[in-house]
Amino acid sequence: MRIDPNINFSVLPNASRAIEDANLLHDHGFEVLCHLPMEPEQFPRVSPGTGAVLTSMSDEEIARTTTASLQAVPYARGMNNHMGSRATADRRVMESVLAALPDGMYFIDSRTTGSSVAAAVARERRVRTASRNVFLDDVQSESAVRQQLRELARDAEAHGVAVGIGHMYPATVRVLTSDVPLLRREGFRFVRASEAVR
Repeated sequence: MRIDPNINFSVLPNASRAIEDANLLHDHGFEVLCHLPMEPEQFPRVSPGTGAVLTSMSDEEIARTTTASLQAVPYARGMNNHMGSRATADRRVMESVLAALPDGMYFIDSRTTGSSVAAAVARERRVRTASRNVFLDDVQSESAVRQQLRELARDAEAHGVAVGIGHMYPATVRVLTSDVPLLRREGFRFVRASEAVR
């Protein structure tokens, strides 16, 4: 939380301390997202955890699951997908997820697959959206994270805004702690997710 006041935190609704963490982040002025568990291609060998949106669910079950996840993360202003390479590529599933979002809530597509239709469906439904440009820490080494952070900066320079997603890995936290002040000095600005969506 000391890295930058505009770094956004996405909280897994099925995490044991989801409510506690969301409350803590909100109390410190951070924007909170619900990190909705969704079905990956490798399911069930790879599991997104309990309460996940699955392609086998009916529209009503998807809506109920999405609503329950949102209720498990107090103060969530938006949502992004946890895993979900199969679910976000399924138009019916994304229609049901996005229809369950309260008015004014945004959806950030983590783009865990190139086949994702999440952002396209969000735009069709007039849900504000953005898509991930760079994963910061697929490789959990400081040099790899630093390289990805520079890639994110290049994307932001080219397009005006870029979305990076990282995790609470020690290497990620160390690189952000050391490099975010350097990026700010170079003129980059971190913004809340609600400012990055269109």
